[in-house]
Amino acid sequence: LKTAQRKTVTAKIEQLAGCVIPQAVPLERERIHAVPDRNENYDELYDFKTLFYDAFYNPSRGTVTLIAPKLLNLQKIISSGTFQFDDVTVSRKRLRKAVGFDRVVLRTGFRPQVMRLNWQDLELSMPVRDDGAKQFGGLNCMVTVSRNNRLQWIEDWAAHHVHRQGVEAILFFDNGSDAYSPADIAGTLSGIDGLKTFKVVSAPFRYGPHALGKRWARGKFLQTALFNLARLSYLRESAATLIVDIDELVQTTGGKTVFDYTLGSLLGYVRIKGRHRYAISTKRQDAIRHKDHLHIDADDRGKPPKFCIVPSGPLRFFDWTVHGLGMYPFGRFSFHRCVGFDHFCQISTNWRGDRSRPASGRNYVEDKFFSGSDR
Repeated sequence: LKTAQRKTVTAKIEQLAGCVIPQAVPLERERIHAVPDRNENYDELYDFKTLFYDAFYNPSRGTVTLIAPKLLNLQKIISSGTFQFDDVTVSRKRLRKAVGFDRVVLRTGFRPQVMRLNWQDLELSMPVRDDGAKQFGGLNCMVTVSRNNRLQWIEDWAAHHVHRQGVEAILFFDNGSDAYSPADIAGTLSGIDGLKTFKVVSAPFRYGPHALGKRWARGKFLQTALFNLARLSYLRESAATLIVDIDELVQTTGGKTVFDYTLGSLLGYVRIKGRHRYAISTKRQDAIRHKDHLHIDADDRGKPPKFCIVPSGPLRFFDWTVHGLGMYPFGRFSFHRCVGFDHFCQISTNWRGDRSRPASGRNYVEDKFFSGSDR
């Protein structure tokens, strides 16, 4: 008997270099929230010092793009500072402001290795990387940002979307997990049959505070910035890209995948409605898996949407946010009746509050329509 040989998965691990203002320099980003909206751990979580998360070169445009948290008062460094790439001064620069992040685009005309920025007595530098688009070109991709989610949860999440939704490639941003290493994540993803390629990118920056008031998320720069880093570099040549968290599984009906519906849509864009699932279980939370979430709340008002998009499609100029396209006015018409996702409430590290047990007083009912884990 011949032993079946599993196809080798193309995998890469890298770390975003970042450009951070030294702690000894008395210059920092102003707080984006007013005093009444700052909770007790606001300063501990807020990113005061990161100027840029990443710098990459786009060979088709001859430009270097710098992805940044909201610059706010630090914009003065960009406006009056001097940029050099491999000792060549570049003066043509454009600052693009968006919801949750900013970016600076500079035309170099060549592939530089290092960026240097001088402003008054401040001297900063960071490496410039290739855009990484070739690895994901033409593939159905999935992107997420995660920190310390259990490796079993990651495996179940990836296996579901590969086997049931046709995901071929995963871009996994790890936000400085201390429960394991990026190599452990890579080892988990490499065991998923059918996954063609993936990249684990370490992004060890401050995620941002969960503030008070209606605009509680304004200080969470990192997630939106990473999604748009994916849009503009790694995944810009992908067939389509699905944005979904580890505690979310996309479900479809009609015999097609979310990528089929997205690629078949007029604008290459599908928003996805969500609902909550609960594990009514006596298991410890660290033993609960997606497949244990067999109940829903009959009165559930739903979960904020996620989406799938063709990055090179008609809506390519719109920035990606957590729940849709920034400033796109017709998002409410982009939902597809055959696509939805389930949010698994006990798949959580409890970083935003205790989710180890379902809340009491809700109308829980067992739901028979559940695809479950593939394992």
